[in-house]
Amino acid sequence: MKGKNFRMTVLIASCAIVSACATTQEVPRRVSPHYTAVGAVEDARAYIYGNNTVLELPDSPLFLSIEDERGETIDYERMGRYYYLHNRYDKFTASINGHSVTFTAAPATQTHVFSAPLTTSAANPAYKPKLEPVQLSVDDAEMAALLTLTKRQLAEIRRIIETKDKKAAAYDVQAKLEEIEHRLITAKSAIVQVQFPRYSAVFNPSPTVAWVLVPAAKDAERINITGYTDSRVAGPLDAEIALNRAEAARDYLIDKGVKAEKINVFSQADGGFIAPNNTKQGRAINRRVEIEIESPRLNRLAST
Repeated sequence: MKGKNFRMTVLIASCAIVSACATTQEVPRRVSPHYTAVGAVEDARAYIYGNNTVLELPDSPLFLSIEDERGETIDYERMGRYYYLHNRYDKFTASINGHSVTFTAAPATQTHVFSAPLTTSAANPAYKPKLEPVQLSVDDAEMAALLTLTKRQLAEIRRIIETKDKKAAAYDVQAKLEEIEHRLITAKSAIVQVQFPRYSAVFNPSPTVAWVLVPAAKDAERINITGYTDSRVAGPLDAEIALNRAEAARDYLIDKGVKAEKINVFSQADGGFIAPNNTKQGRAINRRVEIEIESPRLNRLAST
C-alpha cells in the first residue's frame, strides 16, 4: 500500500513539474505586426500607433486591468473595441475577466488604421474589413494611417454600391470616386469623408476617424474642406446646409489645434455624389464633408 501511495505521489509531482515547464516554456505567438503575446486570452491584439499602444478586444470585458512590467496600473481610454494607452509600452499585461495575457513588443515598422468610418452592420453584419499594414517608420504614422483610412472609405463605398446594385453607379459617381482614387495614387492628397444626418450641420466624426484625422490635419500643409448635400437640385436651404457642414468641420479642426490659416472652405449645394442618390443608404453617404489633406509627406509614403 505504501509503495502504491509512493508511486502515486511521484506521478502527481511529475505531472506538476511537466505542467510548470509547459507554462514556463509557452511559445510567444505573434498577434500583430508589433507584438507577441503569452497567456490564456488568444483573441486579444495589441498595436503600436505613433507613440502609443492600442489594445484590441473583440468583446466588452466585465473586468479589465492593464499593468506595465513593473506592476503599475496603466490608464486607458476606450474607443469601441479599442483601448487607447496614453504611452507606448514595450511590455504590458492585460487581465481580462480573470485571465491574463502579456504582450511584448516585436521589431516592426508598420502602422494600421483600426476601423472603417462607415457602419455597414445593417447591410452586412458578417462583413469585417481586414487590417492592411502599411510599411513605414513610426514617425510617419499619422499620414500612413490617413492613407489607409482614405483607401478604406473608398473601398467601403464601392462595396456598398456593388452590393446594392452593380448597375446603379452612374457615370458621374464613378468619375468622382476615380478622381479621389487618382489623387491618392499620385499622392497629391488624401480625402477623408464624414457623413451627416438629414438637414444636420453638426460635425461628429467617429472616435476612430477623429483619431486619424486630427494628427494628420495638424501635420498638413494645406486642408480643403467641401460640404455637400444629397440634393439633386438645390433647394432654398441646401446652399446654407452645405456651407455650414464645411464650416463645422473647419471649426472642429481649429478647436483641436489645427492652424486656421491653412484651412480652405468650399461648398456644393447639389450633386457631387459619391454614391447612387436613389437609395436611402446612398443619400446617407452623399450627405458629407470631404476633408482633403495635402502634405509633402504623402508623396514619400506613397512611394514606400
